[in-house]
This record gives sequence, structure tokens and C-alpha cells, in this order.
Amino acid sequence: MKNRWLFVICMIAITLVIALSALLVVRNVKSKEPVISTESPDSEPRVVVWDSQGFTSENVSARPEGEVVSGIPEVSEPVTEPVITSEETSSESGNTQPEEVDLQEYFADSVFVGDSIFVGYRNYLANHKGSPVSGASFLAASSYTSAHALEEDDNLHPIFQGKKQPVWKTISEIGAKRVFLMFGTNDLVVKDGIRASGDVFALIDKIHEENPDVEIVIISMVPVYEDVSKGALNNPTIDIYNYYLLAAAADHNADFIDLNTSLKNEKGNIKDEYCSDNYVHETDKAYQEVWDPILTAYAAGEKKTDEAEMNEQETAVQE
Repeated sequence: MKNRWLFVICMIAITLVIALSALLVVRNVKSKEPVISTESPDSEPRVVVWDSQGFTSENVSARPEGEVVSGIPEVSEPVTEPVITSEETSSESGNTQPEEVDLQEYFADSVFVGDSIFVGYRNYLANHKGSPVSGASFLAASSYTSAHALEEDDNLHPIFQGKKQPVWKTISEIGAKRVFLMFGTNDLVVKDGIRASGDVFALIDKIHEENPDVEIVIISMVPVYEDVSKGALNNPTIDIYNYYLLAAAADHNADFIDLNTSLKNEKGNIKDEYCSDNYVHETDKAYQEVWDPILTAYAAGEKKTDEAEMNEQETAVQE
């Protein structure tokens, strides 16, 4: 009988210990619950992405680090609010009316700064005057890097109207309202994605110092041909580099346009019909079918704000 009572007492003691432990765990978990901010979402840093599916946006500070799919971080939730709008408000009626964009004028006020990929686009536009982008200015040169662009040495910079000088000075002289930037082809041969993207953002800061009101639009590094590997220049590293550009764009008051995804095949390489040299350069078909439509749609302010459409885009990005 004594042993039986001893057994019962031990079981009660064990039960009490388990219950007390469970209570402590619950209290500990509750103490670590996240605090829900009451601040407006607009106070968080955001970035705009445009690809062939349309506009989306992300709360950069809330996005988990890690996986990159086709050069774009995974979008955890659909975004239903527009980040870029082209609306003007009537003070009398309170209604908003879409503001139509004159594409010719828009690109006439734009300058493209970059390397041989932009040289190819400039050459394409010279032969396709019907493109609205054809009126843009170009500060582009073969083998030009973002590190070159940061230098004061005039000999490193693209020629504009017979003169070589740092691009931020030429941008000021042109009187451009916006700058489209694309680097990476040559940067990644000698640097990793972190350092190469850091040079891009340092250049953006330089441009803004000289031109505080100019708009900056970063264009993603584009994919290369299958099996290309020169230094860090290969498609997996390009995806990582684009991730760094995307993640920090908002911190430097810049938008981000994704051309990379729309130029790729199912294996993650540039499509054969879009590559002119089995390396990094592109065909007129790439410029006509991907570049022109995406850039002009971005300029026109086209966006997806309907929840169903945004869900459709999220699925496309994650695939």
C-alpha cells in the first residue's frame, strides 16, 4: 500500500512539473510576439519592380533575405496598392484623372548610362526611329564599368558632343529629367555582386549630388548565354547581383526595372534568338520584343493594381 501511495504522489509531482513548464513556455512565446506597428505602410522603404507582367512593389524592410528567383526576391504577399501613379487631382471635384504621358517627350528628357549593352540599344534605336525611345540620349561605351563612371579621369568616360567628362556633369549639361542605369557585364568579371552593386549606388549618389531632382531608374543586368563563365559573370551570379540592386534601390531613391526575367529561357539563360554573339550581347529582336515594350510601358505608368492581377504576377515571379 505504501508503494502505491508513493507512486501516486510521484505521478502528481510529474504532472505539476509538466504543467508548470508548459505555462513558462507559453509566457515566453507571448513575450516574443512581434509588435504590430501602427505607422502607415508608406513610411517603410519600398521599391518598384517592372517586368513583362507589370508593376509590383515590396516592403523591403519586411522581405526575408535569401532565395532569389529569376533575379527577384520571393514576394511573400500580393501588393494591391500602387507605388507609382500617374494621376493629377482636381481640387474642385476631388476626382482623379489619368495623366497621359507623351512618350517621345519623356524619352527626349532621358539619358541612358551604361556599357556595350546600351551601345547595342543605341544602335538599334538609330535604325528604328519609330520607337518612342529613339529620342533618348546615351552615355554608353564598350567595357565601361560603374567603377570607371566613378572616376574623375575624363579619358574613361563616354563622348558626348565631342567632350569626355564624368557622366554626372554631362547629365547636368543635357538637362535630363531622368537617368536609366545599367552596369554589370564588365563589373562582374572582376568583382562580386556586393562590390559591383555598391559602385552602382555610389554612382547614383554622385549623380544626385550634381542633379538633385533627376529621377534614377536602375535596369537589371541581363542574362548571358548558356555556359558563359568569366570571373563572376554567369547567370547565377547575375541573379544575385540583381537582388542586391533591387533590395537597395529604394534607399537610393531609385526605381528598378527587370529585363532579366523576360529575356530568359526555361533554363535561366538568355534565349538563343535574343543573343547576337553566344556571349552577352543582344539582337534587335531582343530590343524590339522586350526592351521597347517594357520601357515604354514603364514610362506610360502602366501598372497592375487589381488584386487578382497582382496574385497572377506573384505566381509568375515565383515560378
